[in-house]
Amino acid sequence: MRLKIAPKLFLALLLTNTLIIGAMAGVLRWRTESDFLDYLRETEVKAISPLVEELARRYRDNQGWDGLRHNHRWWRQTLESALPNIRARTGNAQQPPLRRRPSPELWDDPPPRGGPRRFQPPGFDREAPPDDPNRRPPPLVRRPPPPAAAEDPLRLVPRLVLIDADETVVMGRQPPSDDATRLPIKVDQQLVGWLTIAPSSLPTDQLTLRFLDRQRDVAILIAGAALLISALVALLLTRTVTGPIKKLAHGARALAAGAFDSRVNLPGNDELAGLARDFNSLAKTLEQNEQARRAWIADISHELRTPLSVLRGEIEAMQDGVREATPERIASLHDEVLGLSQLVEDLYQLSLSDLGALTYRKAMIDLRALLDDVAERFRPRLAEQEIELVCDPFEGAPWMVWGDRERLAQLFTNLLENSCRYTDAGGRVELSAVRTPGWLMIDLEDSPPGVPEAALSRLFERLYRVDASRNRHQGGAGLGLSICKSIVEGHDGKVTASASRLGGLHVTVRLPMFAEDQAAMGRAR
Repeated sequence: MRLKIAPKLFLALLLTNTLIIGAMAGVLRWRTESDFLDYLRETEVKAISPLVEELARRYRDNQGWDGLRHNHRWWRQTLESALPNIRARTGNAQQPPLRRRPSPELWDDPPPRGGPRRFQPPGFDREAPPDDPNRRPPPLVRRPPPPAAAEDPLRLVPRLVLIDADETVVMGRQPPSDDATRLPIKVDQQLVGWLTIAPSSLPTDQLTLRFLDRQRDVAILIAGAALLISALVALLLTRTVTGPIKKLAHGARALAAGAFDSRVNLPGNDELAGLARDFNSLAKTLEQNEQARRAWIADISHELRTPLSVLRGEIEAMQDGVREATPERIASLHDEVLGLSQLVEDLYQLSLSDLGALTYRKAMIDLRALLDDVAERFRPRLAEQEIELVCDPFEGAPWMVWGDRERLAQLFTNLLENSCRYTDAGGRVELSAVRTPGWLMIDLEDSPPGVPEAALSRLFERLYRVDASRNRHQGGAGLGLSICKSIVEGHDGKVTASASRLGGLHVTVRLPMFAEDQAAMGRAR
């Protein structure tokens, strides 16, 4: 079973927090014990500081350590004198248990013949049978310690070692270890020895153990609370992250189903909110493309239906004998067929351009000579419509470009055809070219009617026409400028439209020059 992103994220966060909390608890436990042992060590050093002074005093009184070496009685007296709250027990200082001294009335009278007096505990009956409890003496009782003294809870005495200035053991069970704490003993500012105390491996007193146990319980409680809080935070974070993801997934499914009007609204400025805005932008673009596709289909259907309806009506009228099949009517039908064929060819060219299959047979061509040929072909047609064609003299060195001659001829033919169809009679068309470093700039301007400013950026869209001035009744299906844009882009150029100073349309074509021609221009400069 594959887990979804929500439980994966929750488990990842919970596991990470658990490891962090466990590591922190372990470090805290280790640090607490270490610091507490350091505290105990400092406490021990402070506790035995009076012993250092006492040892210095006894050294001064004894004039050295010679008479004190391995003297357990002296060592015990010194410890009990300097550390009155600790009952010292050294190697040979173990005393036998003491008995209570009986009172005189518990002794018998002297037996006959001068024998020793016998101790008779209370309740003891000499005449009682041997198995009588009264004949047995009570158990012996140890002498209790003084009220002010107590056992050595931290076992300080066994860990104390006294060494002289030559580091020879004076008193102690064994030589001091390397990690033992040394307290110098000085007499008249002269070092005469050290009192060392070995570190305690583990705290053994009940108070210390109880303190560490409480610290452990507190650490466990804090770790449990932190783990619970981290689980709640991980759950909240998981819902916060997966909630927007679910909305985006739902919107994506709706978009895939064709609901291009679906939107995802996520507040905030984080990455998910940015992704939602990008999703909405994508949905809007797809919606616009869908609307454009429907409009495209509607326009194409209309463009195809109009000439087909004319052809069908004319042919049916001739078949019914309503109209006579004269050469003029047949020529009109032929023109409709040619227009329909041109529309189909334009659609085919655009489809090839979209697929990237529009073929180009590029070679080095002289663009100056190409512009002369195209202008001369259109000059008679423009003259019939009383439109003046003005061309700058394309003279001088050839303008060499790397391109397809037929496609570039189709480009300028479509541009001049557009001006020829939509320029009012008595108007003017100007064709000029300028060479700049690396580029050829070809400008085509015509006289009114002009194009509204809002429509200039859409002139190169397919099937787009400005109905107020350049409509279908003047010919064309709105594909010529779209084909021009595809041809220019196929030659790594750029085409733009703007308002003309003559009052009509100004089209600018930028084409890259051939490298050798650029070098020649540089040498000429």
